[in-house]
Amino acid sequence: MSQSYPSSSSRFSSHQEPTSPARQARSASSSTRSTSTNQHTSDDASHRISSSKPTRSASRGRTSQRSSLWLPKQHGAWGMLLIPPVIGMILGGWTWAYIPTFIAWWMGYLSFWAWGVWARTRSPRRKALAFIPLAAYSSFTVFVGLITLISIPTLLTWAPVFLPLITIAGWQQWRGRERSLLSGVSTTLAASAMTAVFYSISLRHNASAWSLASPWGFLHPSASTTANNAESLHGWAWVWLVTALVTAYFVGTVPYVKSMIRGRGDRPLMVGSSIFHVLVACAVWIAAGMSWVSWWCAVVFTVVALRAVALPLMQAVRLRDHRPVIRPRMIGFSEVALSLLVLLVLVSG
Repeated sequence: MSQSYPSSSSRFSSHQEPTSPARQARSASSSTRSTSTNQHTSDDASHRISSSKPTRSASRGRTSQRSSLWLPKQHGAWGMLLIPPVIGMILGGWTWAYIPTFIAWWMGYLSFWAWGVWARTRSPRRKALAFIPLAAYSSFTVFVGLITLISIPTLLTWAPVFLPLITIAGWQQWRGRERSLLSGVSTTLAASAMTAVFYSISLRHNASAWSLASPWGFLHPSASTTANNAESLHGWAWVWLVTALVTAYFVGTVPYVKSMIRGRGDRPLMVGSSIFHVLVACAVWIAAGMSWVSWWCAVVFTVVALRAVALPLMQAVRLRDHRPVIRPRMIGFSEVALSLLVLLVLVSG
């Protein structure tokens, strides 16, 4: 009788060799070591990645700190530094003497700002770093300032106007109160006065330039042919009205911005700012009724007053309800846009 045998492949596929306990233990130990090794490798890679992030972050932080010693972060201040000189240039007409004066004005501001940073700094290392931009800006200011005064000596007659304002602002900086209402108003008054300063530069070729180009030139009504559209105000009378309106706008930004950022929810500050802006708007409407300014100027200053009343209230409500508030950067950029609108209506008469 024939007997069939399973093939070798069937035997090997069907046969399973029993695993001894010792082999199972060795296999488990090997698997544990492999898992542990992979885990350690992953942990080392994660550690290298995580340790590199703070290094890059710290590097960016140091770069940001150095740049903050050279340029101010107050975006709204750029409009205050730019708008008054530009209005004065437009009212007076172009002259090359505007160039060194404008450079000296900006360098003077940067020097004053850098001095404030240096005065407030307590760390010896950071104080040494802050001295570098202070020395650079101050040196350049002296150089350009001397060139400007030699070419336009009548600018010296403005010293009685600016010295008290700069002294007050510097005193506030030294006391660490650079963000106080007094400091803001004094620096804003100095910046707004640049409207009349730049206008006076255009009069330096007049026969009696020393008196006509001084801040007291309004005593000479024939000093210039500039006038408003209605021809109701001429020369210094028109320029001083424009300077007053520029001053009113920029001085009003001090309590307004404070009520939007550091003084959010401060009721006396909000009420005082609102009253000031409403009174200015009423005065501009009266001036428009007397044909001293255009009706568009009255409309713009009404918008300025409405934003000073409504937005701080909105900011206070958002703060109370724990909702996102309007960020300082957005406030600064919006003020720059509004100041450009003020420039437009003032130079158009």
